[in-house]
Amino acid sequence: MFEYAFKEDQCQAAISGEMTIYTILELKEKIAAVLADAHNMTIDLSAVNEIDSAGIQLLLALHKNRLKHQHSLMLTHPHDCVTDAFATFGLQSYLSQSES
Repeated sequence: MFEYAFKEDQCQAAISGEMTIYTILELKEKIAAVLADAHNMTIDLSAVNEIDSAGIQLLLALHKNRLKHQHSLMLTHPHDCVTDAFATFGLQSYLSQSES
């Protein structure tokens, strides 16, 4: 599930449940629908209970998109499964250090 709220150009979002090959297309579409209006985005990952390489790929593509458009993205409060998955691929630096 993807929930979000805007405060000016800041989008506060949260992802819950699975971020796997089985759910990623729907999640990608929901995120894409808000990207144009979100100059700065924070995504809370505390309620993600499963993530695979498709979920990681989506978050990395989102990060690349934000950089390309000179916008920011913070991935905060990662669930242990998210932290472990990012560590497996050596990608810990993509998770917010101040709020993980």
